[in-house]
Amino acid sequence: MKIDAIRKAKPVGGKAAWRGPDIAKSDDWVYHVTPGERAELLDALQHYLKSGVDDLQATQADFPLPNFGPKLQKLQRDTDGGRGILLMRGLPLGELSEPHIHRLYWGISLYLGVVMPQSGKAELIGDIRNRGLPGEQRGYTGGHAQKFHTDACDIVLLMCRMRAKEGGASRLASTVAIHDHMVETRPDLAEALYTPTATAWVSPDPVSGKTWFTVPFFGFRDDHFACRFSYNRTMKANSFPDTPKLTDKQIEAIDYAFETGNRPEFYLDMYFEPGDLQFVVNHQIIHGRTEIFDWPELERKRHVIRMWLATPTGRPLPYSWEDAYTSVEPASVRGGVPWWWFTERFGDYRARTAKALGMKA
Repeated sequence: MKIDAIRKAKPVGGKAAWRGPDIAKSDDWVYHVTPGERAELLDALQHYLKSGVDDLQATQADFPLPNFGPKLQKLQRDTDGGRGILLMRGLPLGELSEPHIHRLYWGISLYLGVVMPQSGKAELIGDIRNRGLPGEQRGYTGGHAQKFHTDACDIVLLMCRMRAKEGGASRLASTVAIHDHMVETRPDLAEALYTPTATAWVSPDPVSGKTWFTVPFFGFRDDHFACRFSYNRTMKANSFPDTPKLTDKQIEAIDYAFETGNRPEFYLDMYFEPGDLQFVVNHQIIHGRTEIFDWPELERKRHVIRMWLATPTGRPLPYSWEDAYTSVEPASVRGGVPWWWFTERFGDYRARTAKALGMKA
């Protein structure tokens, strides 16, 4: 494996180094879907439903978006490497049933990337709502606040079907801004986060039994910045008997980065409305959620559905990220719960969709 170049702490800057209160004053990161685009999406959905094709066999021809498809791809290109966030508002969910919303969502994904498994259960579309079930293992199935983290993919898409009664704001912060603040105030701590640390897998490898991988919080390759931030899973892995342990300096650095992101002058809170679609570039944004105060009935609870995407806009990642992502090359199929666990189920879909989008499978 190639080795990352040794780097001294210096700021990244640019449009990606935003702070919440500043961009809250603008709406250049919000795109309002036009009536014509909504009509095109509904026509594409009807075509898709009539075709009878299975999602994993579908192509763009099965969900034709001659005008909105290229617009989706341009918006994604502008977001990845720019601010790293986009809120698309006004998708035509309306009176669509939940299964038909899933089909619409899948059709949109055909223009944006390869959908990656989110769990050991091979979920391709995650169901985010408080079901109140005992023994839930993932934070998104409850109503409590979620700490800042990144997901294991190039871009995470969150589509809102139902908003909460109260609370449940999506909280975002730029890791470029956090990194640059650390460079200015504590460059020694910024550099401590360039060293790979152990992070717990979402689900243990069913073949090898391995429960962790190594990845740095901050990384660079060819001047492309990237961040993999998971406070809880890093601290969890630090308790495993077979992991390299965090140094005192690394723990101080992780705490400092986490505390910085949670300052009001850094984060942005946004509330979802039905028909919203949020794009988050994981390599430059951390996200979390405020506590939800919801309705008692399941059908009225806040409901967001999620996709993890490997995208044709994906940047080159540091070589030290290979353990976490399998591929660190740009525009490649990578991330998610490792693909080799599910190759038999999804291999054909992965190869076909990647080829259509000009990605490396």
